Amino acid sequence: MTDLVFNKKDVFSWANAEEARQYIGKEGYFSDVCYSDLKLWIKAELIDISRDSDIASVFMSSEPVQEDDDEPFSYGLFLPTDKVKQKEKKYRPFKTIGEFLNTLNVGFGSVLVYRRKDEPDMEYVSTFTSYRRYKPTGGLYSVLLGGQSYIVKDLLDKYEWYNAQTEEWCSFGVEE
Repeated sequence: MTDLVFNKKDVFSWANAEEARQYIGKEGYFSDVCYSDLKLWIKAELIDISRDSDIASVFMSSEPVQEDDDEPFSYGLFLPTDKVKQKEKKYRPFKTIGEFLNTLNVGFGSVLVYRRKDEPDMEYVSTFTSYRRYKPTGGLYSVLLGGQSYIVKDLLDKYEWYNAQTEEWCSFGVEE
């Protein structure tokens, strides 16, 4: 859950609880203790909002505090799931051949499946055969895939590779 972000203005409290009624029956995050770290929030369905103005914990969740408890628990903060976004990961080009080999889990002669980001229906299947580097720094410049040379910056910007282990398309780069 550490890659999730939200705007603090989207969090409901007792002060604006009536505005949250539109979310009854929908999933969200509940908390009493921490405003900013979603790891400490409970994810559940909002089942009701108390009209008791003497209490701050007005948001009733579908999840009881303890497994043997049948009563819903009330919290002071509620954040609808549609207000939570995945934090966008940032990548940089590979600096060394070691980063390339380790990230893609390949070696010389390994087969790679990759595609252009702007043509997701067209896949390339090629072998990794060689690379070029800057002699003074040892920095990676390009890799040879199936007889075609690709500059590492272009791979990052224009292509993605298929990770068969995770069954996901991944960035040709290192996460920053």
